[in-house]
Amino acid sequence: TTPNQDATREVELGIVVAGAVAVAVATGGAWWLAGAALAPVERMRRRAAEISEHDLAGRLDIPGTSDELGALGKTMDGLLARYQGALARQRAFVADAGHELRTPLAVLSGELELAERPGRSIDQLAFAVHRARQETQRISQLAQDLLLLATVDEGQIGLHVGPLATAGILAAAAAARKARLSEQGVRLEVHVAEGAEMVQGDALRLRQAIDNILDNALRVAPRGSLVTLASYCVPEA
Repeated sequence: TTPNQDATREVELGIVVAGAVAVAVATGGAWWLAGAALAPVERMRRRAAEISEHDLAGRLDIPGTSDELGALGKTMDGLLARYQGALARQRAFVADAGHELRTPLAVLSGELELAERPGRSIDQLAFAVHRARQETQRISQLAQDLLLLATVDEGQIGLHVGPLATAGILAAAAAARKARLSEQGVRLEVHVAEGAEMVQGDALRLRQAIDNILDNALRVAPRGSLVTLASYCVPEA
């Protein structure tokens, strides 16, 4: 071979080697840059995998940047916060349901147990059946109230607003508790102030609210006391 050919081969070999080195360096650099760019994503993924329904207080490891990745992390943290709130409300709802149903179920069980005892008179059995029926009605009302709370939490409650006569609603609530008032020895008065004879509202929801208020009052009212169920106007602030 001639000296020119040898020089050409050396140049070609150098170009090939330099190209291979350049490709290797570029590939390694791209790999390193990709790993560095995706490292925050991997940290967020690992942190998200550690969060469970038993410990929703944890949040993602958000990078301290103002780019799209930081915005995504903040959005995911907001989603976790909303989920945590929804789960907390669900657990509170279940706890409230168990607490409210425990008492009437215990009374109902006790009345049925007493009714099963031998030697009970007709009057005693009739009274036990009466009390059992009252507690059954109370359980039914509690179930309706709990369903109402669930629809309120979901924002699905429907209201049918119209003019209502307050005297009729208050009188109906009082009449429904006539037997209970007699048993407890509590007097109940209904009073409608001037100007409060008519209101705008939903008859069913208003009656439920009045029933709850009245039941709470009767629950703590001592024998011989007076409970006043009144409707009056409150000036707007």
